Amino acid sequence: MLGLQRQTGRLVITRGGDGGEICFKDGEVVFASTSCGNGRSALDGLLRTSCKLKDDQLAQVLRIAEKTKEPIDTVLVREKLIDSKSFADCLKTHTEREVYKIMSWREGVFFFEKATPPAFANAVRLKVENLLLEGARRADEWVLIQQKIPNFTVVFEPLIGNAEELTRRGLSEMDTNIFSLVDGRRTIQDILDASCLGEFEVAKALFILLSVNLIRRAK
Repeated sequence: MLGLQRQTGRLVITRGGDGGEICFKDGEVVFASTSCGNGRSALDGLLRTSCKLKDDQLAQVLRIAEKTKEPIDTVLVREKLIDSKSFADCLKTHTEREVYKIMSWREGVFFFEKATPPAFANAVRLKVENLLLEGARRADEWVLIQQKIPNFTVVFEPLIGNAEELTRRGLSEMDTNIFSLVDGRRTIQDILDASCLGEFEVAKALFILLSVNLIRRAK
């Protein structure tokens, strides 16, 4: 409906202690964020997790932006922490990831309000219909994934000791990277935090590794 009516503003969603917002401009999604009870700001999730800024860099950027009143992306580029294209890629990946997370919530309360999107959210325009189609596909996959990964406190251990087997079996670079984080001690949440990937990507990679008997649930 918001897409068809070419609305500009933000859709705010709350679910218990979790919260999220999706920002629209002329009916297209330009930014999204979730808090999920962790107290992190929308910019924290974008810059730290998606753009991979270190704590001191994040503090520097926020301090300069507050002082100069400039958009975050302007500060990032001028301070040579990231270029414009890389920021746009981070913004797109982050926004898609957060939208899909919100779409996975089974219940919640929401409202829409007229508002100007964040100044930095001008590099991405995502069509609502494309997000809905991909979100529905992911929801179907989640049903299968959750049969083997019921929650993010589960710990897995590797069944092989090197990455050569992964290459031989034709696994993707992302699957290989996730495998390198499986050590019999980290929970899935720990792997998620270390990977800078989204919940769906990490869970799907672990599901694949489980399915081809490269990892197992730690005893």
